[in-house]
Formats: sequence, C-alpha cells, structure tokens
Amino acid sequence: MGQASSPSLIPFQDPLREGCSLLIGSTHKSLPGPQGGMILSNNEEVFSRVSNSIHPGIVDNIHWNRVASLAITLIEMMEFGKSYAKAVVQNSQALGKSLDALGVKVRGAAQGYSKSHQVLLDYDAKRLQFFAERLEQANIIVDNGGRIGTNEITRLGFGVREIEEVAELVGMVVLGKKPTELVKKRVKTLIKDFREPKYVLKSVPKIVQ
Repeated sequence: MGQASSPSLIPFQDPLREGCSLLIGSTHKSLPGPQGGMILSNNEEVFSRVSNSIHPGIVDNIHWNRVASLAITLIEMMEFGKSYAKAVVQNSQALGKSLDALGVKVRGAAQGYSKSHQVLLDYDAKRLQFFAERLEQANIIVDNGGRIGTNEITRLGFGVREIEEVAELVGMVVLGKKPTELVKKRVKTLIKDFREPKYVLKSVPKIVQ
C-alpha cells in the first residue's frame, strides 16, 4: 500500500494491521523529516525479500546524514505525533470550513472537509493552474491540482485563528477581491511571528548521541 503524503497521519487507517504486507511512504510531507521515502513492514520474510531486491542492485548509497535526521524526526513523532496529527487535521477542517464560508469551492463538505493534512479546491484544471500561479505571486504556495496542505504551517504553530486568516488571504486571491501584492504584504505580516517549529525535541536524545 502506498501512502506518499500521509504515513504519519493515519487516524483513519492502520494498513499493516489491516492486512497490508508493505507500507510505502515519503519522509518529508506530513511526516516532517528529510527528503526521501521509506518502506515499512511487520512481516520479516516479506521485508527481507524486498530489502534484498532493492539493495544493492537498485539503491546503493545509504546517506547516513538523512538516516540520522529521519531518526530524530521519528523520535519526535513518538513524543508529539498524536498531538501534531490532531492539530493538522483540525487545521485542515477549519481551513476547508472557512474557505467554504467565504465562497471558495471546496470538496468534501459533507465529510467535514478533510481527515488529513489536505484541503481540495473544487475547480477545473485550467482554473486550478491559474489560482496556483496567482497564489504564488502572493507568497502562498499550493500545487496546480488544487491541494492545500496544513502540515507545515501547523508545525510552525498555526492554530484555528491563524488558519481563518489564511483562508481569508487565499479567498482574496481565488475570488479576485484583492491584488496579489496587497495579499503578499499581509502574508509576510502573518508569518513573521511563526519562525520556530513546534512539536520538536529541545535536545538530542541519548539514544542517538
């Protein structure tokens, strides 16, 4: 099973315990680690076969610096993962609700807008591409598929109050109510007090020293 975006945010699934042999995901999206991917299994025989097939024939460089960084991230998630995941989902739901209230078309209203770190805009591909370009001019980065993620801003300490302002800024651009330069200034003002990541360890654990 592949879960590229949300291997660390699975309040709605537990794939390995539900019968999947492998869980494949990224280490740098909702899981706030270094760029890369990981393969997990609770079946030693299956994992050994996969591992031997990949290394050294396909992957030969381990990149110990990335492994060390990922180790710290995983330890942090053992400590803070539940509260981080809960905050991310709450922020996603608040963002979807706020955007919808402003008149921005959002998918999934009947399901609470989101159960992960993403909110999906509900427009055709051409308009989504246009919105992505306009939002980037205002220093708001989204992909051209209409996905808005809340994981990074949650990790910086954004709560529901800030999320409502984010929705307002996105709405100004998507609905064409304000010029992007004006929105850009407000974005800079909003983020200036959110520079230090949350859900992090204050010191390096002895286990990795």
